[in-house]
Amino acid sequence: LTDISIPDGVTNIGPGAFDGCTKLASIDLPKGLTSIGREAFWGCTGLTDISIPDGVTNIGPGAFDGCTKLASIDLPKGLTSIGREAFWGCTGLTDISIPDGVTNIGPGAFNGCTKLASVTYKGVTYHSRNELLSALSNNNVTVESGFAGKFEGTALKDYDNNNKNPE
Repeated sequence: LTDISIPDGVTNIGPGAFDGCTKLASIDLPKGLTSIGREAFWGCTGLTDISIPDGVTNIGPGAFDGCTKLASIDLPKGLTSIGREAFWGCTGLTDISIPDGVTNIGPGAFNGCTKLASVTYKGVTYHSRNELLSALSNNNVTVESGFAGKFEGTALKDYDNNNKNPE
């Protein structure tokens, strides 16, 4: 299985649906999709990019965990929750934009994304983990820590007050 197109009418990608499909390189998701379940694409090491439809409000725990070649992902505007370890170990991911409507980011959601060096939120690009966490907190976004920490093992610096760039 190298590529797949999910048919219209599918609203949820269930838990573990494509777990371990290491050769899956691309997937076309339907516009009516609302949720991506726990570990839906866990270990899909061949997946390079994915565009998530605007109707998706929830990305489940570990949904893209270990997708090491995932270099780009478009998070939908309607997204409200990013689950625990959702993108853990996505070592190809270099930047991401968190939609304004996100209210919860689970523990370790972006941990181990070793090349993740910038995160854009509300029109500001952050290169500092602490500045990003402060901005999220100031906008009532819960970033859970649990055992996994917050944006640990990324290329984001701890502090970099001079490196916020408006988009």
